[in-house]
This record gives sequence, structure tokens and C-alpha cells, in this order.
Amino acid sequence: MPKRAGTRPLRAVPWPHIPAFELVTPGYKKTIEPTRKTLHAALGRALPAPLILHIAAAPAALIVLRDDVMLRMLPRFVSSTRMLIVPLALIAFAAGGSGQASAQEWAVNKAKSKITFEVDAGGQLLTGEFETFQAEIHFDPDYPDMAEVAAAIDVNTVTTGQSQVDAALLGKDWFDAQTFPAVGFRAKAIKPAGSGGRYVLEGNLAIKGESAPISMPFTLKVVEGEATVRGMTTINRSVFGLGPNGPVSGTVIGNIVTVKLDLAATRLDN
Repeated sequence: MPKRAGTRPLRAVPWPHIPAFELVTPGYKKTIEPTRKTLHAALGRALPAPLILHIAAAPAALIVLRDDVMLRMLPRFVSSTRMLIVPLALIAFAAGGSGQASAQEWAVNKAKSKITFEVDAGGQLLTGEFETFQAEIHFDPDYPDMAEVAAAIDVNTVTTGQSQVDAALLGKDWFDAQTFPAVGFRAKAIKPAGSGGRYVLEGNLAIKGESAPISMPFTLKVVEGEATVRGMTTINRSVFGLGPNGPVSGTVIGNIVTVKLDLAATRLDN
């Protein structure tokens, strides 16, 4: 091949180095060339199998054996939310997303976003908040049918302002945070519900291994790529095995829990 003016000739680099192979005569190399090609092809076909098994082993250990191998593989800077990130990824994969990549992607502004709840407790309103959550949002107001939303809430960050109540909520009777560290949600559809940026979010909510459909009406306001979402729905806590059916320390807890979403997000322009 002619060499271009002003360029350096390329040099072949023998890699990987096989000891003593450079001492083999060209004739012998030509003789064993078919064998080397066959071996090379066989190794190339065999390599993906152990690689795939190795990659699959970590999430399998997490789901089946409840081992923390995969969690220990995460970077240190996400250690505080590592139990949350994994369920979010599992939700996204399990749903088998529609693959409609043209919907706009949004990044949640966590400093301006809240997920709160309230329930009747002996005639008084008990309110609480989940301080840490992750969300993946793909939504175009002009094409709501293409929306994809997945979210996971870290139940270990629940707070009601009452330390005894917070500790009880993490126990086995309620969220059982040690076994089920996250609440998961995956949207099935977003439908317009009239004018004025009103929609209805429909999907499945997963708590303590139980999944049930929910519907949340919400309003959306978008100004120069900044979105504000206000939504509210109710769930029956007994469907998810949250808390006993009878009184708790003499206090009757209502079965219907109101969940409120106050979200701020920024559109990620490609």
C-alpha cells in the first residue's frame, strides 16, 4: 500500500505475545495455520457463554439468594442509595419497555420533589414522607401514549416526625424494610383527562412482594422545559399486607392511605 505524504507507516504489534513462537519457522507456521484458526474460532464462540453467566450471577444472587454481591459492586458514591438503584433497574427490565425512544426524557429535581402520604390514626391524621426515591421518566405531553415511567422508593427513608412510628413502619408488620427495601412502580399508560394539562397515570404498584394496579390523576404544567406535577391517589394498605387489621397499640389505623406526588422535573434535550 502506498504511503501518504506526511504520515508515518503503521507498524504491526504482535499481541498477545506467545513465548518462543517467534522462533517457529514460517513453513511450520503455515502448516499449523488451519489448526490455529479453528482453535481461535472455537474460543471466540465459547467466550460469550461464561461472560453472560458471570454477568447474570450477580442479579441472580440478589433476587434468588438475597446476597449483596451485586450491591457491593456499585460505586461508593451511590452506597447510600444502593438498595434503591437495583430495584429500579429490575422494574425497568421486568416491564419489558415499549422501546419508544422518541418520548422526551425528564430528570427529577429531588430538592423540589416530594412523595407524601396520610392516613387516619384514631381520628387524627398521620402524615409522612419518603425522602429518597429514583425515577425514570419518558413523556411527551403531545404523545402521552408513548410515556414510560418507572420509579422506586427507598422505604428506609420514611419519616413521620415521630421516631417510634418511623421505627414501627420499618418493621415486619409494615414495610419490612430489611426484606423489601424498596417500593416499586411501573406505568402502563398516561391518558389525557380533559383540558388544562390534566392526565391520569395508570400502572402497577409493588409493595412487600405484592403488586396491584393504581390510577393517579395529576396535573402537568411545563414552562420553558421545567415541569411541575401534582398528583394524588389512594391505596388500600391491606392489599399489600401493610400493618395489622386490628388496632395498633389501641389505635385504629385506617385502611385507606392517601398518596400525594409533588414533582419538579427538567426536560433533557438531546
